[in-house]
Amino acid sequence: LFPDRPLPMTARIFVCRDTGLAPLLDEVIAGLEARGHQIVRGAIDTPGQRKSYANAELAIFADVDAAIFTPRHACTRAVMAAAPRLRGVCSPVIGVESIDLDAAADLGIIIGHGAVRENVVGMAEATVMLMLMLLYDVQTNVARMRDGLWRRSGHHGHQIEGRTVGLIGFGRIAREIAHRLDAFGARVVTYSPRARAEDLPAHVGQVALDTLMRDSDIVTVLTGLTPETHHLIDARLIAMMKPTAYLVNTARGAIVDEAALTDVLRDGRIAGAALDTFEIEPLPADSPLRNMANVIPTPHCVGHTVECWEAFVPALIDNVEAMLRGDLPPYCKNPEVAPRWRARLAAMEGQG
Repeated sequence: LFPDRPLPMTARIFVCRDTGLAPLLDEVIAGLEARGHQIVRGAIDTPGQRKSYANAELAIFADVDAAIFTPRHACTRAVMAAAPRLRGVCSPVIGVESIDLDAAADLGIIIGHGAVRENVVGMAEATVMLMLMLLYDVQTNVARMRDGLWRRSGHHGHQIEGRTVGLIGFGRIAREIAHRLDAFGARVVTYSPRARAEDLPAHVGQVALDTLMRDSDIVTVLTGLTPETHHLIDARLIAMMKPTAYLVNTARGAIVDEAALTDVLRDGRIAGAALDTFEIEPLPADSPLRNMANVIPTPHCVGHTVECWEAFVPALIDNVEAMLRGDLPPYCKNPEVAPRWRARLAAMEGQG
C-alpha cells in the first residue's frame, strides 16, 4: 500500500496468553521477535472460560499495530475500538468465533486465520477416520483385547459404502470430506444455507436440515460457531435421528446441545457419537461423555497433525507481517473488508 515506507522494525504486537495453544504461540513470538517486533501480553485465560477484556485492561491495546487472538480470548468491538493503530487481527487456527467480525467490518480491520491446507486435510482425514471407527466399532474391539477377551459372537461392523452421510456446513473441510467419502461410495448430502446448489460437487446433494437429520446414517457437524449456530443441533433435531445413526462433531462443541445429546446417548436412542469438541474445554472430569461405551471422545486435537502444526506457525507470522506491510494476509477471513481497511490504513498514514 505504501511502497516507499519500510516495514516498522519494532511493530507492537499483542499476543494473548492461551492455556491451550501456549507452545504454538511461543514459537510465533520467537519468530516475531527475531524479526524485530515487540510483543505485548495480557492476562491468561481460565481453562473452560473465554477471556474477556474490559475497563482498565483495554489500555494494553492503545498502541498495538496487530493482535493475535485465539478462540479462548475474545476480540470484541471494545478491544478494537481501544486500538487506534490496529492494522489487523489474526487467529492461529481456522476458527474466528471469538473475534467480532461485524465490528471488524465497521472499523475496517482485516482478519487473518489459520486456514492452511494441512489443517484442512488433517481435519478432513480425521473426521472420516472417526466415522469409520464408529461404524466398525473399533473402540469395543480394542477394549475386549485389553480385557483378555476375543471376538464377540456375530458381526457388528458396518460398511460406509452406500450409507448416507450428512454434512452440516460445506466449507473447506467439508469439501475435502465429501471428496474422500465419494471414493468410499457413500451418499453425501449437505445442509449449508450459504452454498448454492450449482456450486456443489456432482455427488453432493443439498437438503433441508430436518431432512438431513432424519435420513443420515452419520450426521457430521462442520459449520462455524456463530450466534445463529449456537445449539443449532438441539433436542428436537437430535430426536429426529435414526436409532442406528451416529453423530460426529469436529467443529465446535456449542453448536450441539450437549446436555440433550448426552441424554440421547445414555438412553441408546442413537447408536453413538465421536466428539472432538465440547461446550466446556477441557471437558470436565465428571462429564459422562468421557466414559460412555458408545462415545469416542478426543481432546480437540484429533486432526492436528505434525504437518498441520508446522504450517500454523509460519502462516501466522506471514499473516501478521503482510498486514503490517499493508498487504492482505495470505489466509484472510474477511477480504470483502479490504477497501475499508485500506482507507483505515491511509487515514493512519495521514496522521503518521
